[in-house]
Amino acid sequence: MSRASLLAMSAALGVTAGSLGLAIPAFAVELTLVQDPVELSSWTDLGWKVEGRAGAPFGEDYEFAIGPNGAQANNTGQIYRDWNNGELVDWSFNWNGQTAKFTLGGENISYSLSNPSPNIFNAFSLLTNVDTRSYNAPVLGKERVEEGTQIDLIVKTLNGQNATDTSGILNSVFSSSIGQAAEAKSLSQKFFSSPEAITSLTGTVKMSWLNIDPNEIKARSRVSFQIQGYDFQGQSSIPEPTSTLSLLAFGAFGVSSLIKRRSLS
Repeated sequence: MSRASLLAMSAALGVTAGSLGLAIPAFAVELTLVQDPVELSSWTDLGWKVEGRAGAPFGEDYEFAIGPNGAQANNTGQIYRDWNNGELVDWSFNWNGQTAKFTLGGENISYSLSNPSPNIFNAFSLLTNVDTRSYNAPVLGKERVEEGTQIDLIVKTLNGQNATDTSGILNSVFSSSIGQAAEAKSLSQKFFSSPEAITSLTGTVKMSWLNIDPNEIKARSRVSFQIQGYDFQGQSSIPEPTSTLSLLAFGAFGVSSLIKRRSLS
């Protein structure tokens, strides 16, 4: 049943969400941007991390990986995909309490814990990084990531619903970094908590540059993004949509019974 139909039915029966002390489910999940969560003991790392990076050209090195440390040691899945300048790439992520699966371009990579996690996935961090500092990997006469190189990571949906922050604006759940002048590191990390347990995320990622393709100079993790999951124990639960509908139906039944009793008296 659509939200509009639910509201119309409730109004016709004289039942409102306010009279039941409930909130009718919206079409979007509102996430909270949390400041400095790494200093709080209420955040528990779920043990997995997704990482996308510039990599290297022609399948010489992978561009996406998943594992306990992202693209670092012990990753259990890799995707090889050279970036196109300014291309929006769709991705999706799923979590069932034991296995984290990341999908991009029809390819799947996953990481499984040895046992199901007792923790709840209800928060995550988004990190983007562009490092223009010099390093010894000269290709085409270039030794560093170019100033102006940019990577944008956006979360669009959570559990199949549009994801927003408290501004209510779509595409507001994101992290973005742009390369500064030489010998600088531009890093942006944001932490978001969800009002409900998370089973799936979808979004887009885009890498763009002016003249120097980071793939071509084998930039690897010098241009990258990361998604990491957490159990945020400061979060409170909200009624599930099915529970809310059931309670509304129960309230409607109560109103109907009251009307019948009055007509018989």
